[in-house]
Amino acid sequence: MRKYVLTGLVLAVLMGGSVFADEAAKQVVLNGEGVGEAIVCEGVDYVPARAVAEACGLNVEWIGETKTVVLTNGGPIYITFSIGENGYTFAKTAPMKYSGAPVLENATTFIPVDAATELLGLEMTEADGTLTFAAPEEETEEPTEEATADETQAEGEEATEEATEEAAEGSVVRTGVISDKSDDEIIFTDSERGDVRLTTGGGVIIKDKDGKMISADELEVGMNVEVVFGPAMTMSLPPLNNPASITVVE
Repeated sequence: MRKYVLTGLVLAVLMGGSVFADEAAKQVVLNGEGVGEAIVCEGVDYVPARAVAEACGLNVEWIGETKTVVLTNGGPIYITFSIGENGYTFAKTAPMKYSGAPVLENATTFIPVDAATELLGLEMTEADGTLTFAAPEEETEEPTEEATADETQAEGEEATEEATEEAAEGSVVRTGVISDKSDDEIIFTDSERGDVRLTTGGGVIIKDKDGKMISADELEVGMNVEVVFGPAMTMSLPPLNNPASITVVE
């Protein structure tokens, strides 16, 4: 991921100086509707956070004391970010960095395009001075003639039983392999969900195969692990989750 250093950004904003390039404003469109104009900061396109979030159906709260924006949907989505701080949280995960910190311009909070796309689960295309956002299309499989009514019913009953068991346990538990690793997260891969980014900080319980507590540094690519997922999963690709626990298995 490309990263940009916003040198002196906060100071310039507080002093009233402009840190934005004098370029023709790009229009921002989401689901076919115009939601405002983008700005350019240090070569990075920024979009209006409130307008984009509300167009996605989210509630937007501004906390003036800390210059923090909170995005919620009454469910699992809980996103926060603060002016001048390149640290974005989802469902109280460890802060994640994107192309730059949120900025305040003319009483409007702007966030970089990559933060908007990943946190809100959007796809973006650019053409003719317009940034167009949309929810990614879900891949669906057309039913084949070979599928019978009995098979469809059996699959439905099996899925219902699995969902009931998970609801009873209160958590989703999956076993898979660590396919990649960074300083603060791992990529967990299993046959059902595919790749999922898992945070390894913020109170995640990590144990070895004997049940002994270990640090995230001791997790290695190729290890088989059992994961107890947290309640919130981002809509990004791959999705991000703050798990309750990660346990190494045989």
